[in-house]
Amino acid sequence: MIADNLLKSKNAVQSGTVSLTGVTPTKDVVWTNLVSYIDQIDRLHPYLTVFETCKFAWQCRSGGTHRKPWFGEGEEVDKEIAKMDEELEMIHLVLEVLGLARVKDTFVGDQTSVRGVSGGEKKRVTVAEMLCIGTPILCCDEISTGLDAATTYDIVRLLGVESRLSETIKIVSLLQPPPETVALFDELIVLSEGKIIYSGPVDEVIDHFNSLGYEIPERMDVADWLQALPTKDGVKYLRKDASDAKHLSTDELSAKFYESDRGQAILEKLNSPYGKGGDFVREIGKHLYKNSLRRSLKLLMGRELLLWWRDKYQIKAKLAQSKCMQRAISLSREIKLFLWLLTAYLCFVQT
Repeated sequence: MIADNLLKSKNAVQSGTVSLTGVTPTKDVVWTNLVSYIDQIDRLHPYLTVFETCKFAWQCRSGGTHRKPWFGEGEEVDKEIAKMDEELEMIHLVLEVLGLARVKDTFVGDQTSVRGVSGGEKKRVTVAEMLCIGTPILCCDEISTGLDAATTYDIVRLLGVESRLSETIKIVSLLQPPPETVALFDELIVLSEGKIIYSGPVDEVIDHFNSLGYEIPERMDVADWLQALPTKDGVKYLRKDASDAKHLSTDELSAKFYESDRGQAILEKLNSPYGKGGDFVREIGKHLYKNSLRRSLKLLMGRELLLWWRDKYQIKAKLAQSKCMQRAISLSREIKLFLWLLTAYLCFVQT
């Protein structure tokens, strides 16, 4: 929903709105310029290298230049941007941060036709492709699916490094993350039945629920504990020394959070004016296409020709198919001619 990418049926009902510094998704704001989205599936072409995959994404969404509206003007700025464009600095930086520089010239590959990078590296390529787009917000929906705990930890750690370097936001949902991975996040949002029961720094989440009468057992993962609290099993985690403590429902947990100092600070910030933030967001989301029609056609044609040339098996299959069709058409003409002559001969003999 944050990425404005929900699949909606005709009977679907959506409540609430999403806004970025007061700007909501409209026809005048290209939301994909502001928020990008990664799901669980890696949609990558096996015959492109890691570098080529990221380069194509960057060229399509940047127009082939590192220039941004907030860079300013001037001869020195133009020289620096020209240097960055020539060296493709954004792509190399993303690959270096995600640990893909050593495999940048390796095919992405798949499990059938061509050998390529490993499964963990393929997920990093998916993340790198979206990072090259350069949106202020990136939503990662259960990107740990099919990965081991060590690979998930590395990807989340590298996402944090990139976020701090680029001063952007990453919103990540993970399936049963280990405690060392949870500790990498700056902030945590705990949802239950569509309601927020906590939103704030990771190192404050235990203290918040302790103040409500809950206690985390020794040697239990924080993520597992948080997921169990809003359920009926949450009663097991009430402190033994808190005689007046009772198990709270989701509505009560949400109300308690917004009554806290952290919840009040969030509400106050949401209700405060955004200043020039809205103008900044509208400037980023103003243009749908970064490339001209001619340049877009050139990029797409070049990519398709490269893929066509590298897929030798497809070329041979197409040639064989064309040859067989041509031969079948030729045989069909010969058979038709033979039948016509035979019919004419039989008619002549009968006469």
